[in-house]
Amino acid sequence: MVNPELVEYIRACISKGIPPAKIMKLLYEAGWDDLEIDEAFVKAFPKRPTTPPTPPFQSPAQTPKPTSPSWPLTFKSGWLVAGMIFVIAVVGLMLLIPGKEGSHVDDMAKPANLEQPTSMQELNDCGSNLGCFILSAEECSPAKVRSVVPVEILGLKVYETLEMEIVGERGGKCGLKLRELESKLSPESIAKLFSQGVSEEELNQKEEEVRAELKNALSTMTCYYNISELLGMLNRWKQGEFALEDWTLGECEPIEDEQASPSCNLATEPSYVDLPLGEVRTIEATGFAGDGSSISWASDNPSIVVLQNIKGKSIKVKGKAYGAAHIIATDDSIGIECKAETIVEVI
Repeated sequence: MVNPELVEYIRACISKGIPPAKIMKLLYEAGWDDLEIDEAFVKAFPKRPTTPPTPPFQSPAQTPKPTSPSWPLTFKSGWLVAGMIFVIAVVGLMLLIPGKEGSHVDDMAKPANLEQPTSMQELNDCGSNLGCFILSAEECSPAKVRSVVPVEILGLKVYETLEMEIVGERGGKCGLKLRELESKLSPESIAKLFSQGVSEEELNQKEEEVRAELKNALSTMTCYYNISELLGMLNRWKQGEFALEDWTLGECEPIEDEQASPSCNLATEPSYVDLPLGEVRTIEATGFAGDGSSISWASDNPSIVVLQNIKGKSIKVKGKAYGAAHIIATDDSIGIECKAETIVEVI
């Protein structure tokens, strides 16, 4: 069932000029799932007829002219009509312009645990929400996202953390900047190697070999695509169909002297968690700078795993629905490129 408060919230945001991508980001962060958001958007903006119906014209009733002079009555009626129009205009203006206490729409439309947006940002930070990023890509409007995608390389499955940014148009094409941040062998790949008799040392060597291959294939650069090509590629990535050759299909140019900070030693423990539905586990960050207060956390799938806090050196996660999610820690004192992640499987 569609949540009526969510529908009114979306309408209020749109009326303020907030782009749909920004609204979706706020809703995802507040814990709403894809189905709830999609249904609310459809309800908020149903298909309208191309030509609105015209109200029927009603002619005034024909009345016989009075035998006595009627100008005093006509004069008074004119003032009465003018006064009514003035009152309607004032009331309408009061409804359109919110007062110091906030508009009636704000009060009624704001669902619990949603923060009403008050201003628009030039760059739409989608966090780890690739769906939000794709909405911005439709208009080639500035946005950034950190996303974890599965990659097949050297016969192994690897979880690759990428940072992507839409940098605007050039020559009728949309620019996408990509930076490779981190790669980890999947638990299945690790189990596969151990089953082949690989030692711990050999496993570490294999991981370094995989990282080198990915670093070379996904070197930091900006590529320009036709919008249709860009959206097709991003939607494939969202479905887990990431291909290294996709990245070079555009008109690409390298970015010089842009590397991840060498001082980043951030890691998360454990790196993989089996989380029973409804239960809570703790994930800790290690190797961070300072006292850990600069560590921020995000989930790439809040409909699967809920974060009970988003700042600090440790975090509690709760299984909300069956599936997998990537919990990403970022050391903000070093920069957004300094991050680590834990894969959580809700069972």
